[in-house]
Order: sequence, then structure tokens, then C-alpha cells
Amino acid sequence: MEDKFNISTLENLPNMEIEEHMGLVSGSSVTKGNGIKNFIQAFKNFFGGEVKELDATFEEARNSALDQMKNEAIKRGANSVINVRFESLRLSNGYCEVHVYGSAVKATSF
Repeated sequence: MEDKFNISTLENLPNMEIEEHMGLVSGSSVTKGNGIKNFIQAFKNFFGGEVKELDATFEEARNSALDQMKNEAIKRGANSVINVRFESLRLSNGYCEVHVYGSAVKATSF
């Protein structure tokens, strides 16, 4: 049976004991939306309203950054990342950056 990998914004994991801290792990991703979405974004920025067309772009960047962070934690022998934080930035020309970081730990259930 495969062990579950935990990612949490909490400082501790419920019903688990942290046995070992393995340091800071992080991931980041820069993604660019397509030209049509950028045009719609510019239009909505001018007239106001939610820019749903960029949701998929940010989701792709967030998932890529999370995967990088998780893979770094696994390489260190961790089975969890706690105290996870996200930072995002919309850059020029339709690019967005997502950075995620947290503490890699080895935890066991009690």
C-alpha cells in the first residue's frame, strides 16, 4: 500500500507526530496565457469584472510549483510538507509566476 504524501498549510498535521524536519523546500512556475485570453483580460481590466480566463493559467502554474516542491521533499526522504505558503505574481505580457514553499518533514500517525 502506497503511503499518502501530506501537504498542509498547518504547522502540524492532525493525528500525526513529526519525527524529523528536513528543511525548506520550494517550487516555482512561470506560465503564459494565450493571446485570446490576454485580449479578454485587457478588455475586462478596462471595463471591470472577474478574469475567469486566467484561472486555468494560474492553476497550471500552481500545480507545477506544488509538484516541484513535493518532488524536492521526497528526494530528502520526507513524507509531508507543512506550513505551506503561496506567492503569486502577474507579470507583463500575460505571464504569471507562482512560488510555493514549506517545511519538509517525516511524520507518522499515532
